Amino acid sequence: MRFYGKAEEAATAILDAFQAGDVPKALAPVFINRKDDAPCRRWSWANQLIAAIHGHSDARGFRQWQDVGRNVKKGEKSFQILAPMTKKVERKDKVTGEVTEGVAVFGFRAVAVFGAEQTEGDPLPDLMMPITVTRCAFMASASRDFAPQHHNTWYCHNKSQVREMFLGTHFNLGMLSRFMTDYGGPLSTVRRIQLQMMRIIGAGEDYMMSGAITRKWEEDGEKRIDMDIAIQTQLGPAYRCSGTLALPSRR
Repeated sequence: MRFYGKAEEAATAILDAFQAGDVPKALAPVFINRKDDAPCRRWSWANQLIAAIHGHSDARGFRQWQDVGRNVKKGEKSFQILAPMTKKVERKDKVTGEVTEGVAVFGFRAVAVFGAEQTEGDPLPDLMMPITVTRCAFMASASRDFAPQHHNTWYCHNKSQVREMFLGTHFNLGMLSRFMTDYGGPLSTVRRIQLQMMRIIGAGEDYMMSGAITRKWEEDGEKRIDMDIAIQTQLGPAYRCSGTLALPSRR
């Protein structure tokens, strides 16, 4: 079996990982049951392992990233995966003499790809909202969520043992919907929201949202976009989020 171009470099990366004992760690993201439709999920296990060794769970070619609204960052270097080189062959059955056509792999060539972390998407307009005691009280009354940690400072200090009254999940989901539809307009529709809370956000903090478009595609007759969204305050990162927005059709 022959390796062409930089294909030998890709094969060597797998061998080096085994020799260095890094394979168990690299294998973890390969065997996780991911439900997205990234092209690399259809790669061979060897190529998925190569991507994992390089620290990426999603990797694609230069044009493939452009197709989903992302661009490779300036100065980033690609890594290589293995693409089989095939040719048609005829096989003759030794018993019957029947001749059939098939495909045989005679070597591998290198294909340059980039990981998701090496790309950047179209930035979204930032959004900032001061979180005040009044706003927390309004949130509790509007949602009818009267759990005391959302509107009672004494309870937070003496019972919940937190710095200040803090926001509820429904407020965060509402802010994510606002952030997304601020981009798409009032006729856009939120199709998906994912919210990962790393810590609470309380009164006295400034709620700051930023994000980028990570993918553009069409489904069920709708033009859709995926967004990665980060929420932080002056005290540091708070939430990691993502979502899908259906854009209004032009008439």
